[in-house]
Amino acid sequence: MSLARAILHDPKVLLLDEPFSNVDVHSAREMVSLLKGMRDAGKTIFVVTHQAPLLEGAADEFVWMQAGQIVDRTASTARPGSVS
Repeated sequence: MSLARAILHDPKVLLLDEPFSNVDVHSAREMVSLLKGMRDAGKTIFVVTHQAPLLEGAADEFVWMQAGQIVDRTASTARPGSVS
């Protein structure tokens, strides 16, 4: 429901904090599909999540942080969590 409110006004930039929390797997996949469509439409989307594998293939870049510091960056062609 919070995702629906966030996209209601067709924002150019979308900030999502743990959007997959308390969501079943089917709904999470539907959300990722929606986010892919928004990305393909030119939207900028920032997602903070502990479930990065759900976004594999949907993100252009992954940025890994620890204690407020960037510790790794990977392109979408790299598997999240891998070091290239």
